[in-house]
Amino acid sequence: MAGAAGCTSQPAPRSTQVAARSTVTPSPTPSEPPITPSKARAAFAAYVATDDRVRGAGDLSWALDTVTGGRHDLTKAEYESTGGEPRRPAWGEPTVLVPRLAAGDRNPWFSVVVERDGTPAILTFVRAGEDWRLSSAAALARDRRLPAVKLDADGYAEPLASGDQSVAISPKFMAPLHATIAEAGPQGIAAGLIAPGPFTTEVAEQIAEDRERWKGTGYDYDSIFSTGELPVYALRTEDGGALVQYSLSRQTTITPVTDSAASTPIGVPKAAQWAVGRSYVSVAQLEPLKVFEMHQYATAVPPAGASQPAVVVAHDGAVTRATAPG
Repeated sequence: MAGAAGCTSQPAPRSTQVAARSTVTPSPTPSEPPITPSKARAAFAAYVATDDRVRGAGDLSWALDTVTGGRHDLTKAEYESTGGEPRRPAWGEPTVLVPRLAAGDRNPWFSVVVERDGTPAILTFVRAGEDWRLSSAAALARDRRLPAVKLDADGYAEPLASGDQSVAISPKFMAPLHATIAEAGPQGIAAGLIAPGPFTTEVAEQIAEDRERWKGTGYDYDSIFSTGELPVYALRTEDGGALVQYSLSRQTTITPVTDSAASTPIGVPKAAQWAVGRSYVSVAQLEPLKVFEMHQYATAVPPAGASQPAVVVAHDGAVTRATAPG
């Protein structure tokens, strides 16, 4: 199956509140897949009901019981950045994408394509004990569309192994290649493999511009993407390619390197001001400002031998924390 590394279990939802579980999902029979389309729809409906109640209560600890993987940091930031009043999204009718997994698969998962606040999004859930927790979510980017996932006669999708070579980029290589192009642009090993755009080459261009701008005022600037041990999910598409979901963390460091820079406060990027608590920070002993982000993506990967590159079609991400001097 597609990689499930990093899907660590977290404490089960408290029994006195609505549990984020599929109402409850009975154990599958020996020949039945661990998750079926009907159970996936029930699990998603339970998640939506629980999530709305949790957000209404502003209960961060309860919210963290319903997520895992990269969604953990993003959910924590969503509550903390709004003073415990996160937005309560409006959901449309879901279309479930359930991989046909072996009955004994120990890491079952499924995806849902659904409108969230009027924008199509793809969400992926993994099982932790008897609970289903949100692991990944990405909203469809402007002028992009999700590729059609291939379904069999019973409505199941085909999961791809992490090292599958029938597609232009094996699922396990999608995140590191994306990190490369987001940092260095179209040069290097990712050249021609991933299409240019707002989540790839344009990010690299902005990093280069920011590095020069900060250098001119006596600072070092660096911004690095990392794959970590976060899970990857991949489903076969009708064209023989794959829809691959994955996460990347990002760390941006702004360090004063001259005495004149050290005597001038650092302007905190707007997206990180909630995490720092102010718009400027004083500098002591040339200490850096560090900003941490989490990003989740869905990318359409063509079949092996195709002439077109992979295209990032969906994204969600935010600043998750920051450390500042002064």
